[in-house]
Amino acid sequence: MMHDLQELFQFYREKVKVLYSYCQEYNELPQETLFEINAAWDHIGRHFDCTNPQKLEHVVEKAQSHLKRSCLDLFKLALKNAVDQYRDINKTDLSLIDNGNGAFKRELVALLKGIREKSEIARKEEGRNFDHAYDVWWEMYLDCRKLEKSYYYSDKVKWAKKKAVTQFLWTITASFVAGILSTLAVQNWNNILQSVKSLLFSVTMH
Repeated sequence: MMHDLQELFQFYREKVKVLYSYCQEYNELPQETLFEINAAWDHIGRHFDCTNPQKLEHVVEKAQSHLKRSCLDLFKLALKNAVDQYRDINKTDLSLIDNGNGAFKRELVALLKGIREKSEIARKEEGRNFDHAYDVWWEMYLDCRKLEKSYYYSDKVKWAKKKAVTQFLWTITASFVAGILSTLAVQNWNNILQSVKSLLFSVTMH
């Protein structure tokens, strides 16, 4: 439990601010988040109320609770973003990576499975032990960042996308050329047969 403003603002900088800065890249901040942050600062202000100042330990405790609650919707946005990124990654043929041994895909699936499991645990704990729930949510968030950095923006995935596009273009080109050759062969079949007959006749005569 925090007891002074220094600890509280350190928590704000290292957890709350980090979270909402991340989520702002993909979404607008939820109103609930802003309400909770405002409520936290309102509690701090009560310590400096000249008419009826509240004890510092009390307002810090209340403010910390509000700041933690301000993160709940941000955690859920991070979870949604991780799932969306996972689905986007799977649009690429991941079997092209690591010589087709499947390790990259297995690790990715295991990571998302862990993210979902932690989110389920955190949700269940919110009503029983909120501090523990927050800690599990934070671990889940770190895993979401890992999915983004190590997989979504992976050079291996970028390479696989380019490889798939190249293979697709080669297939289209080969089909196009085969189609042209086929058409030419059909259109000139009689000429081809005549040329073969002439060649055979010439060979026979000699």
